[in-house]
Amino acid sequence: MKEAVGKGNRMKIFLVDFFMDGHHIEYATHLGRFLLEKGHEVVFLTWSPDKRLQVALDIGLDVRYVANRDRSLPSQTFRMIPRFRGMLRDCFKVAAEEHADLVHLLYLDRAMLPPLWWHCLWSKIQVPVFGTLWWPYHF
Repeated sequence: MKEAVGKGNRMKIFLVDFFMDGHHIEYATHLGRFLLEKGHEVVFLTWSPDKRLQVALDIGLDVRYVANRDRSLPSQTFRMIPRFRGMLRDCFKVAAEEHADLVHLLYLDRAMLPPLWWHCLWSKIQVPVFGTLWWPYHF
């Protein structure tokens, strides 16, 4: 990974969020805009195409989709966990192939922790990962 942000080093950063409702797209575009203004290369990986992503495209984010899936995510946490495992693997694979300096999981919650833990322990695909931990009380 490059030495330090802010010393003229350009980083390739993957922002990952599989949800587009509520605050998700606003958070991703705000952070993405900041990173772009600092001169970094930013890729936003999400679940599937959505009209709400236009704002991310408008500011210049490179928006990509995890395997171009068009079906919705399950609403129950228990059913999300196996799906997240494959989605994280796909994201980390792309990030590693493109020599990402950092993968930032914008929405790391209890459904994402088991697949992330599994990946960190057993996967041969290794990339630096940072996560914003959310622990909503309504799960």
